Amino acid sequence: MVTEVLLPTVVRTLERSRVGRASHRRYRRWANPRHPDLPRVLCVGFQKTGTSSFGRAMRQLGFSHFGYDRDLANRAARGDLECCLDFAANFDSLDDLPWFTPEFVAAYRIRFPGSRYVLLERDEPQWLCSYFGFYGHICSPDEALRRYREHRDQVLEILADETHLLRMSICAGEGFEKLCPFLGLPIPDEPFPWENRGSGPGRPGRGL
Repeated sequence: MVTEVLLPTVVRTLERSRVGRASHRRYRRWANPRHPDLPRVLCVGFQKTGTSSFGRAMRQLGFSHFGYDRDLANRAARGDLECCLDFAANFDSLDDLPWFTPEFVAAYRIRFPGSRYVLLERDEPQWLCSYFGFYGHICSPDEALRRYREHRDQVLEILADETHLLRMSICAGEGFEKLCPFLGLPIPDEPFPWENRGSGPGRPGRGL
């Protein structure tokens, strides 16, 4: 119990420095080994489409899951996809940056054939509310929607002939009943997680 209480504080402390983040990555690889009997799953949903909830759901299902990583996102932005792919090999499922970018998706598909892909989607006005609630008004609504739609279209083009692609909307209430059959797993009794409840229909805030 003490460990569960202290862990978020420890993680926040580690995330403040590059050395700390590297230590956290090493720990996650050691503490969350891959399960060779589970499919590899790449969430290709854009930011604020329910990725935090997706990550929690995958952990509930027993997947070794890894989400956002600032340093790997920076390396991917500089074109070092091999480093990201090598790290991704250690986990069953991934979401957020750098994992949802079209460049990484294309490279991941080549490195890990037969993987499954989940495109999270969200009602656009609700997505805008969550996006600006989290990041602030860093651009115009038109520009934000252009980025959101462009990402979706690029990912769908890359995965056009994929047989294992699921499109789902966590924010519209879709959960384990849609995700588990796609993964070939039984539907659990527990409810689908809803992370970052600060926003939702009619509730502006940080979003999912």
